[in-house]
Amino acid sequence: MVFGTSDKDRHFHPLGICVSSNEAKEDFEFIFRTLKETSAQLVPKVLVADGAEAITNGFRNIFGNDFVRVYCYFHVKKQVKDKLRKIKDEPKKSEIMEDISARQLANTYRELKSASSLFVKKWAANNNAKAFITYFQKEYIENRSGWYECHAPGFPSTNNCLVSINSLLKKEGRKNAFPWEIFLVYISNHPELVDRQRPRFAKF
Repeated sequence: MVFGTSDKDRHFHPLGICVSSNEAKEDFEFIFRTLKETSAQLVPKVLVADGAEAITNGFRNIFGNDFVRVYCYFHVKKQVKDKLRKIKDEPKKSEIMEDISARQLANTYRELKSASSLFVKKWAANNNAKAFITYFQKEYIENRSGWYECHAPGFPSTNNCLVSINSLLKKEGRKNAFPWEIFLVYISNHPELVDRQRPRFAKF
């Protein structure tokens, strides 16, 4: 697992890599605790990640409740598209996705809420979309609404660069079939795998 931070110039800075057989709350607590202990001046106020609540809870247990939780829009779209597979009408499916993408550009939660109410009203009467609308309303309007663009102004709405780096590391690990301790040495000797635009950092 890769973790890091983004600056105001839209560059991602990897801070560390964790090799773990699980992705439970305790595993993320270990990551965040280690980060806090090695960088006492770092007080993160925005957490950008996928929808895993293990990440949220692990972060909260180490850094407290004073933070904004951004749910990566890339992962939201991925989950939404997976659920939309059950709808066989391709034009309707595309229209629903377009409606959701438009709402992602909301400037405030109030704007998202109002636009989403119209979205639900529009599609609730469609028998083929009812199950999806119920899912989307509960998951991404009531429970995890922090996926719209201005939820955390000045901060990214996705963690695409982190996902890209993580995927590359996994690919390298599978390709070379390294034991984990050798893999860590390999990564240390090949920093370009983590920082692919040296000396600049990758943009998200």
